[in-house]
Amino acid sequence: MKNIYWVGNRSSDIIYNRNIFKGYICLYGNNNGVNEFSFPNVRKNNSVIDNSTNSFFESTINLVVSNDDNAYFLFYNPLLAHKIKSAHKNRFLCLNDYSLIRALDDKIECHEILKNKVSFAPYISLLGEDIAPFYIKKILNTKCFVIQEPKSAAGMGTFIINKNYSKIKNMVNKTERYLISNYIEDSMTFNIHTIIDSNTEILFPPSYSIMEFKNNRVHYIGSSYIDATNVIGNSNLAHAKEMINNTIKLLRILNYKGIVGFDFLCHKSNVFLLELNLRFQGSSNVLNKMLKEAKLPSLFELNIHAFNDKLQTIDVSKIKTFYANVFEYYNCDIVELNDKTLVECFDDGITDYSVFENESYLKRKIYKS
Repeated sequence: MKNIYWVGNRSSDIIYNRNIFKGYICLYGNNNGVNEFSFPNVRKNNSVIDNSTNSFFESTINLVVSNDDNAYFLFYNPLLAHKIKSAHKNRFLCLNDYSLIRALDDKIECHEILKNKVSFAPYISLLGEDIAPFYIKKILNTKCFVIQEPKSAAGMGTFIINKNYSKIKNMVNKTERYLISNYIEDSMTFNIHTIIDSNTEILFPPSYSIMEFKNNRVHYIGSSYIDATNVIGNSNLAHAKEMINNTIKLLRILNYKGIVGFDFLCHKSNVFLLELNLRFQGSSNVLNKMLKEAKLPSLFELNIHAFNDKLQTIDVSKIKTFYANVFEYYNCDIVELNDKTLVECFDDGITDYSVFENESYLKRKIYKS
């Protein structure tokens, strides 16, 4: 029998399915029980993975294996599983080919791979030293544009530029290549979780993103499933699902299995794919809560089934989309959903002795309609 340990950012990611896991290894956690390990004292910025973060995961995995012969590990982000150094990678569950997920995780490479399968907003890629606002505005026929690092998440490394490029110029690496695309005003972003195996796919209800725009940066704050279908629109969702199905066909050819998050941007009747998230996501926690209330299998269980080619369809119409998920970060504005009811709050182990890195995670709040 496999004893599965969760490896990821927050212990609250598994709060509604704790019975599935023997324990966890997380950057943020309460350490209330046996087999619960979290990064000591410092609240790390989980968007910045450094040597100390990797060393924590590596050493703790070694410790767990030394005490549990049946230990296996399921990762929030499979890229971490590939990148850390470990003699126990045969115990890592649900891993796709590293070269495949590394390519699809790169925003520029992903655009090139999928450009004939989906719709993207107009884009180009440039080295940091070649970024010239006048030239970009002329090429893209836009007054405002977005600069993105090719490998970034939660808005880290994403900048909106109009007239003030000089403010972030020093933050751009001259030798790194960036994805540059039109900034579309009055647009919204939304996400659809999917899980696939060789024969079956499950598309879950959509959520729309809650974003903060500050100092030319975009920061992911949370997501809402509440009335998301009506907010996004049936026609836009139909277009998004068509792009998802086209992408799934390619992913199957590439032998990809498991969870995929599709991020879209929509403006009126135009829908564009932003990126693929080949991992669990910030909104997975809330989706798991809704799956549990509907008496349906969790994303974790379905993901494991997919890797064994035993994924079976579920009745997603049973899922009641009553919830939203909002994060708080150190030195960032606090967002409250005042028209919703706050039902749960998780700080994942903050203590009086915690030291906070800039923009590190503080807490997660669950709201209900």
